[in-house]
Parts: sequence; C-alpha cells; structure tokens
Amino acid sequence: MSKIIRAANVMVAFPNKITEVSPASEGEEIFFRYDNKSVWSIINSGEEIALYCYPKATSAAEVARVSNFKGMPLVRYSTETLNTREARATFRDLYNTLREKVYGMDVILEDILSEEGSKNSSPNNEIPF
Repeated sequence: MSKIIRAANVMVAFPNKITEVSPASEGEEIFFRYDNKSVWSIINSGEEIALYCYPKATSAAEVARVSNFKGMPLVRYSTETLNTREARATFRDLYNTLREKVYGMDVILEDILSEEGSKNSSPNNEIPF
C-alpha cells in the first residue's frame, strides 16, 4: 500500500484533526488543514478523485481563494494514477468525510448518535428499528 493511501486512511480515522474545512467558491473542491501541519484539497470529478497537498501553504482558506495555481507548489495524487480499488475507496471515504464537515453533518450525526444512551432510547437500550 502506498504512503498516500495510508496517510489518507489516517485522515479518515482521525477526522477531529481535520480543520479549516473550506469549499472552493466554484466546483466541488474542498480545502482543509490536517493536524495543524499541512494544507490539502480534494476534488471528486465523478471519473476520478484527486487529492492535492500544498506543502508551502499555511491556511486552507487562503489556498481556497487562489484562482490561478500556476507557480504554487503542490503535489497531486489521483485515483486514476494510483489505479487501485483501495485508492478509490480511501479517497471516496476522505471526500465524504470532508463533505460532512462542510455542511456540519459530522456534528449533527454525532449529536444523534450521542442520544443512543439517553432517556429517549428504548427501554432495553436498543435502537427501536
């Protein structure tokens, strides 16, 4: 397994380390910072998912405002070039994790899941469906 796939799996496993989530002003690209150390973006074009790292960037919001990336240092990884089922699954999971963060769904879902043990649960603490 390549290092980028392992790294993307770690990002999915530790979503609390993903911050500064900022969608592009146009399109489906999502910019983010991981572990307060590196700035990334991911875009799902339907045919491929591409993950970019901006090693010199200090802010995801700053990179999200860039309209011309010419001259900006970046590294690109894509499901097309990696061409494995694992790469597609991992990048898709990361993209979905970021979309949830963009719309606040991660917080909403955590709030719902925290109710599992609350007084609103069924008498035997099972989900009633």
